[in-house]
Amino acid sequence: MENTTRETKEITTTGGHKVILLTYITGREAREINASRVEGDTSFSKPTDVAFGIVIKSIDGSSENIVDQVLDLKLQDFTEVSEALAEVMDPKKK
Repeated sequence: MENTTRETKEITTTGGHKVILLTYITGREAREINASRVEGDTSFSKPTDVAFGIVIKSIDGSSENIVDQVLDLKLQDFTEVSEALAEVMDPKKK
């Protein structure tokens, strides 16, 4: 059912990393992200990692190990990617 052609956008971080990400998530994807929350765990690490894996399509042309690539970025670049993810996750803030 999922449309395989999805709108993406490219951002370039301060450190020069080119990141391709989806411009929106579907209800199904939002449900998957929310389902990754572990009961009693107040951190957002797991849901955020799942969101990175869904939304980020490539970093510097590589689509392998997206979550690890994001986590290994310098903090400034990581923050910029996280902010871009937040915009996709909460379209009301646009």
